[in-house]
Amino acid sequence: MLEGASLVCTLTISVVVLNPISLIELGHKARQDCGHLLSNDSSQFLHDGVIEVVVLLALLVLVLSVLVVLALVVLVFVVLALALVVLVFVVFVLLTLLVLLVSLPLLLAFVLLTTLRRGGMILQEFKMKRIRNNSRSSKNKILIVQMRVQAKSIKIAFPKEHF
Repeated sequence: MLEGASLVCTLTISVVVLNPISLIELGHKARQDCGHLLSNDSSQFLHDGVIEVVVLLALLVLVLSVLVVLALVVLVFVVLALALVVLVFVVFVLLTLLVLLVSLPLLLAFVLLTTLRRGGMILQEFKMKRIRNNSRSSKNKILIVQMRVQAKSIKIAFPKEHF
């Protein structure tokens, strides 16, 4: 008989946890059901205070389960936010590397062309100064004219406006 009463009380408590709207009514019903099944000696334990404690414990379990679910939802959102931040960072790093890989050859070509242009101009000026110092003969005068033409062609090939 006592085992049947505990089974009915357990079922009633399970229903209380699952449906918290009518906790008080179910608590009174559980007290009545359990009181009929128990003998008169053990029915003293089933008074209103015990039923109220059971109802409060059921409410506590319900509140804690809701809090655990909310904590899990918040944890999932935090993990998703961190994953998004890491993804944005990785994309930013990859785009930066892509820009560097594209711009580095262009920068190297610019520096190389500028250096070649300036180097060609310096070489032409050096040759012209050397020829001017030895400009006594007509052969050297022809070389001076040729060097000036070459210097102009270098300026045309590498105009300053592009650099």
